[in-house]
Amino acid sequence: DTRKWGPPYVKDSDGNDTSESAYYLCANRNKRSLTVDITKAEGQELIWKLVGKCDVLIE
Repeated sequence: DTRKWGPPYVKDSDGNDTSESAYYLCANRNKRSLTVDITKAEGQELIWKLVGKCDVLIE
């Protein structure tokens, strides 16, 4: 039940609240993302390189 996952925000080393959501950090750990401008040649080249390596590509 995800409604009871600890405090909604992570505290820093001094115990102060931060703007980082504990749920977001837990659910999205070890994931990578990036934004690519596919209108430019460099962006298109990068996309073609990533196609062979990535697990998921979302437009």
